[in-house]
Amino acid sequence: MDENLETTTPGIFAIGDVIGKYQFKHSATLEAQYAYHNSFAKKNEEKISVDYTAMPHAIFSSPQVAGVGYTEQQLKEQKNIKYLKSIHHYIDTGMGLAIDDKEGFVKFLVDKENRKILGCHILGTDASTLIHEVLVSMRSGNDTIDSISNTIHIHPALSEVVGRAASNI
Repeated sequence: MDENLETTTPGIFAIGDVIGKYQFKHSATLEAQYAYHNSFAKKNEEKISVDYTAMPHAIFSSPQVAGVGYTEQQLKEQKNIKYLKSIHHYIDTGMGLAIDDKEGFVKFLVDKENRKILGCHILGTDASTLIHEVLVSMRSGNDTIDSISNTIHIHPALSEVVGRAASNI
């Protein structure tokens, strides 16, 4: 299979688990959009490679876990990346206090030089929903932490914890 999802048989495309890249339903949905486009491309030049930028994951446990990008352990292993870290706990926000989420937190990992978001990891209530603000930032091309910290977050909405973690950088 090539970068356009085409198999060794011309005109046959693969998506999902068979690719072995990401084994998530949402990545298969993304790949299906590219495979559909590429299957109707008249010329090879019209085919486009899958953009896997900011592929998120979530675990629907209690508490939920969600993340995107590098983990801190991965950044430490790549000693050439200088990064900043910020953590903000749910309980230190109005809604976090109201729902009594004492375990929840948002953690950002940000490139020290250009302020690009390298990773974000959330543990707590609705983590799988809260990660979407970070995904929009990372995929939009304005992937700096400032795109989140400069956004107005409704008080006392739970998303305020994402904004505060961003502002702590």
